[in-house]
Amino acid sequence: MADGFFYVAIPADEAMRQVYFPSQVTELNDLSFIRALRAELGKEALATDGLRQKLLEELVDSSRVGPNQRATANALQKDMLQEEDRLRDALQKVDNDQLELLASMRTFKVIALRNPTQDSAKKGVFLYHEDTQEGPVNQRATNLCLAAGFPPQDIRGTCFLSQTEDFFERDCLKPIWRRCDFTLQDCNENAQWFKDARRARDESGLKQKEDAEWFSGLKDGGAPMAEGDSDLYAWKQTSDEVEVVFHPGPFTGIRATKKDIVVKFSRRSLFVRLRGRVLCQDVVLAGEAERGEIAQMSSMSNSMSNIF
Repeated sequence: MADGFFYVAIPADEAMRQVYFPSQVTELNDLSFIRALRAELGKEALATDGLRQKLLEELVDSSRVGPNQRATANALQKDMLQEEDRLRDALQKVDNDQLELLASMRTFKVIALRNPTQDSAKKGVFLYHEDTQEGPVNQRATNLCLAAGFPPQDIRGTCFLSQTEDFFERDCLKPIWRRCDFTLQDCNENAQWFKDARRARDESGLKQKEDAEWFSGLKDGGAPMAEGDSDLYAWKQTSDEVEVVFHPGPFTGIRATKKDIVVKFSRRSLFVRLRGRVLCQDVVLAGEAERGEIAQMSSMSNSMSNIF
């Protein structure tokens, strides 16, 4: 198991699971990992037959000048034909594995939640999801992106989280990367790497820029708000309110007083505990609460014993 690593699969409507990949993966043989992700999605490995021609057709619109028109093509068209020939020659030099990897990665969107550095304490964390508008929205993946300082993402179906680290191969002067363990414990939104990623985006100004671009692209009333459901509770929110509804089953027959209930609000999250049992700790708000709102919400928590 020394050469393998863990990654995490996050379905849209099932429990997250930790997956073990049994061999080492570096940037030189990443196709094996991408094939595993495609298999998780129920997709077969891509056949390379015809891939070169398909990629060529996507890169250049060869239909502008047909084979029988080459003799009468004007100067601009001749330049386009020459560029097409150069692209064709370049694609012929790409081996089948590289071609399959290139085509496979075009079916995924990749979000770099944290970029890697040569400092081993700062590994790269990447989220892979299908480039599709079909299937259920993956709210948990959206919440993870929010925790890392990203604006809401349109993530649908199953997604995957993997981590990389830089290393030096023997006699090499430049580092390459390899995949390393990313576990369910790392998916906790209170994990240090989430805080580091968010702080880095804040300090660089990237978060403010992308948030502004996201808001400017929204239609009136079109801002999606994070929401979720678990075995204990369901929650949703608007720009003004957060509503948490606890499912009654686990609390049947429980009598609680105010002293038994702890409710804590921070600028970005909500925490609820009943006696020794934590009921709610991973709710990430869609926006930051103002200090006055936090004080108001805290005062309202005194009446929560009435729900039991």
